[in-house]
Amino acid sequence: MLNIYLTHMSEIIIQHKGTIDKYIGDAIMAYWNAPIDINNYCDYALEASLKQLEKIEKVNEILKSKKLPLIKMGIGLNKGEVIIGEMGSEKRSDYTIIGDEVNLASRLEGLTKIYGANIIISDKFKKGLTKNYHVRYLDFIKVKGKDEPIIIYEVDIKEFKYIDEYQKAIELYLKAEFEKARDIFYQLYNKKKELIYKIYLNRCLEYIENPVKYFDGVFEIKTK
Repeated sequence: MLNIYLTHMSEIIIQHKGTIDKYIGDAIMAYWNAPIDINNYCDYALEASLKQLEKIEKVNEILKSKKLPLIKMGIGLNKGEVIIGEMGSEKRSDYTIIGDEVNLASRLEGLTKIYGANIIISDKFKKGLTKNYHVRYLDFIKVKGKDEPIIIYEVDIKEFKYIDEYQKAIELYLKAEFEKARDIFYQLYNKKKELIYKIYLNRCLEYIENPVKYFDGVFEIKTK
């Protein structure tokens, strides 16, 4: 099952000028813009990710025909400076990347399960994009082990439904107008049972029930 999945996903990364670093269980760690400089590498990385979302449906058809379990995938994308080069011991080493920005990319991948998103990107990654994609604001968070909060976004193949109402509800939430935001998130959840609507609806109810003196919009993620 893993060989089928990893083969198809890896081919897409290579076709989009990515470098596969390693396989970590059922995960693929990859990076762009090294060892060769690439223009618009954020676009290549995101387009590879979107292509993978399309391909996973065909992969699942293959797995189904072989009576194997189907696969869901989540992707985290980040941009930043890292340390890159040959690392390891005298007897065994790898050309790889390390650093806080690598760790953050891993955290973003883990958040896809929490938010029910296919692709989550950091604000820095979003600023590196040069083309238009279907992107929506997701949250203002502080990930485990980090003090500096970051804005994260969700990207998908198709345009997000009810994006105007969603954005209005987010604006009200960030202004701490929780009752007004609650009403919109409730309406959105009734239209489409998306996890993100339920997340914000529950947060609004929590803040209405237990008011805070100072609200900065930052939500702290307790798990990796």
